[in-house]
Amino acid sequence: MAKYVFGSLKFSYDRLSSDTIRACFLYCALYPEDSKILVDELIEYWMAEGLIDEEGSTQTEKDKGHAYLKELKDACMIESIKNDKYVRMHDLIRDLAINITKEQFMVKAGLQLKESPKEEEWVESLERVSLMRNYIEAFKGQPNCPRLSTLLLNRERRVTFPDTFFKHMHNLRVLDLSQTGIESLPGSLSDLMNLHALILTNCSNLKLLPSLAKLHKLRQLKLQGLSSLKELPHGLENLVKLRHLDISRGGWGSFPSGVLLKMPCLEIFFMECSRGRLSYGSNANAEDNSTIGEIIIRLKKLTKFSADFADVLAFNSYTNKARESEHLRNLDYFLFTLSNKYEGHIVESESMEKVTLPATANSMEIRDCNFIQLSDIFHWDDLRQLIYCKLEDCKEMKWIGKNGEIVFPSLETLHLCCLHSFEGLCKEKTHEETLKNLRKLYIFRCPKLKYLIPNDLLVNNLQNLEEIIIRHCEEMEGIISGKTSATMASLPKFKRLTLSDLPSLTSIYHGKLVCDSEAGLCSGFKKRRRRG
Repeated sequence: MAKYVFGSLKFSYDRLSSDTIRACFLYCALYPEDSKILVDELIEYWMAEGLIDEEGSTQTEKDKGHAYLKELKDACMIESIKNDKYVRMHDLIRDLAINITKEQFMVKAGLQLKESPKEEEWVESLERVSLMRNYIEAFKGQPNCPRLSTLLLNRERRVTFPDTFFKHMHNLRVLDLSQTGIESLPGSLSDLMNLHALILTNCSNLKLLPSLAKLHKLRQLKLQGLSSLKELPHGLENLVKLRHLDISRGGWGSFPSGVLLKMPCLEIFFMECSRGRLSYGSNANAEDNSTIGEIIIRLKKLTKFSADFADVLAFNSYTNKARESEHLRNLDYFLFTLSNKYEGHIVESESMEKVTLPATANSMEIRDCNFIQLSDIFHWDDLRQLIYCKLEDCKEMKWIGKNGEIVFPSLETLHLCCLHSFEGLCKEKTHEETLKNLRKLYIFRCPKLKYLIPNDLLVNNLQNLEEIIIRHCEEMEGIISGKTSATMASLPKFKRLTLSDLPSLTSIYHGKLVCDSEAGLCSGFKKRRRRG
């Protein structure tokens, strides 16, 4: 094996263009055998480890990481799977990497271990350790690993550590404890002054975090999904080099927004789905009484941002200021949510201030909001640029648009789900631009819906429609409503119609409907069960 197989593979390894590429290749061996390796996660590890030089923006460094991956793929040292979102190492190639690194790596990933490695296994020469995807519940001792730079313990069970566990790991740069049942972290974590990435994603039992005040070199802090953590850790204001902060889906009710002014390098900031929402008034935690929205606008390097707003006033205040400062133009990705409440009181739809969407928004999702039609809460001009729209659990909503106000000329995908009062896409007249670019229409669990598409909308507007999926609409009698004078209607691009759990359905169209020659019908009608 060593002579004939490893010898050939080692030749390919030696032919890689640089020591950096070789180090990136060896890093992949930290994942379990046959494991799907998420590309974004792997590149973020490389960045935190210093395998990718810090130059320019995070995106620039990620692009360099993708270039490194391409070289490894071209050399057949790693393969792409699932639309290039993941990569994987062949078993023999992984064995080669482990053989090369046997003095520097401890790799016991995915072995279903129940006991932690013995203290003598934590030798001083270790540089990277992976114990991910095991069943270890307690780590013991005080490992003496002064050269250790990566420690991957993600996806363990309810893990515990002695308080001095990290005492001799001063070189540690990457610590991943995501998706573990850990309840608290040892105090020695506070002294990891070379740490670049601290990843605690979805540690839902974590109740206590030690101070992060000494972690001046931290670049990435992921705290999303910490539902049991009621307060953010002390020392956030000292993280002056932080570039990626994720505090979404957390259990804390407020965020000390003033610390953001001390994070001039911040490029990615996610805080959606937390108990705290961005409000209209000034923030007591800010040094100059600015709102958190105004503070965020001052983060000149921000490229990705998500947040929840307390009400429409707060949201519109932010978007108006962001428009004036061209803040939104700098964002590659943003996700904003808001509620229809002012100071904690629900406001009736007819008296609500209308929502001002950012001009750069191309996707919108609305959940659990009280309105009858979209024109109650939006100016239709603000919706012209949308490409994707999903409406869910809006129990009072009856129509997308009643009098032609909402036309969605650019919309390509419309997803309607759990709309208890929904009666149809349009009522009365239809504008000539209404849904003219719609390609995909998904309707799920709309129990009052009888007819989905008015006939004039079908004939005049939906010429780009490719797919309709309708499921669980108990009272639906027909897909297309209204009588037609024409003997034939055409949907030249239509390819697929999927119907499921529509017990009252009797017709699709009263005239002749001509579709693409390759169109398919997938049906799953179910009869109602008799009661008695």
